[in-house]
Amino acid sequence: MSDKPPSVPSTAEPSASAAKPQQMLVQTAFAGPLPPASELARYEQVLPGAAERILRMAEQERTDRQALQREQQAVASEVTRMEVRARARLAITGQMLGFIGMVLALAFGTAAMWQGHTVLAGTVVTTTLLAILSAFVAAREREKKSKYPEKR
Repeated sequence: MSDKPPSVPSTAEPSASAAKPQQMLVQTAFAGPLPPASELARYEQVLPGAAERILRMAEQERTDRQALQREQQAVASEVTRMEVRARARLAITGQMLGFIGMVLALAFGTAAMWQGHTVLAGTVVTTTLLAILSAFVAAREREKKSKYPEKR
């Protein structure tokens, strides 16, 4: 007996695959306004002055973007100023209306007391004072929460 394994006939033709032309697709990508220096040099070879135009375009884009960012920051700062003014105006208006309501309620309570309606006068004055006290307590709690927000 021989030590050689039996030979298996080949079904593929090696010369047929070597004869086929092969293609290779190469794709490159870059991020940002400027291509790599090698690409920029090729642009300049194909179209003289192209590199300068590409650089000018990138510089103009940067200038426009910076101007837009400055404008957005100015608008945001103006909106913030307007919000602060509106909140202050709202707070002052609320305080004035609260003061007017308190004075009217106390005047009504005093008038009711002079008329001999002591229970009505006591009720009006007491509820007015409780409303004022609860408004101050609620304002102080809101202030504490805004200064020291809870960590969740």
